[in-house]
Amino acid sequence: MDTITVRQSAKLYIHWPEGGGFQQIEMLINGVPLIELVREVELPYAEEEFDQRTADGEGIDDLGSRGALAGDYHYLPPSIALPPSQNFFGEPYNHGLLTESDDPVNLKSVILSCTCGVTECWFLMANITLKEKLVVWDNFQQFHRDWAYTLGPLVFDREQYTAAFNAA
Repeated sequence: MDTITVRQSAKLYIHWPEGGGFQQIEMLINGVPLIELVREVELPYAEEEFDQRTADGEGIDDLGSRGALAGDYHYLPPSIALPPSQNFFGEPYNHGLLTESDDPVNLKSVILSCTCGVTECWFLMANITLKEKLVVWDNFQQFHRDWAYTLGPLVFDREQYTAAFNAA
């Protein structure tokens, strides 16, 4: 059984250059930051994409460093991550992007967002299914890339899961 820790930390407050910002709600899965778990899975794909794009003539100045896309996310703000939001309790995220009405992505919740501040720019989604005693995260998907995610399924005790979100 997996465990989740949900917490606010002043060190994760994002300050925008022109003022304002937002508090990220950090998530740890089995004691490991979710972004780190995702970075590990994404790294081979990000490196392959970097190599292909540089081979196709794109400049390194435009691409950043090799593998930079891997785990390049922010955690979500409280308005999306914490109750009363139902995003982490099985409610699909309305990403607002054009998709077919029967596209499976329309049934997924957002779990990480872009570092630019616009969630829909670059985001990671998953199916979140609530069962009587369990919560299951599976079918992870980077909305803008066709990368295979070997992350999950993650299976949480529903009582521990709910308590973690309520405590944050």
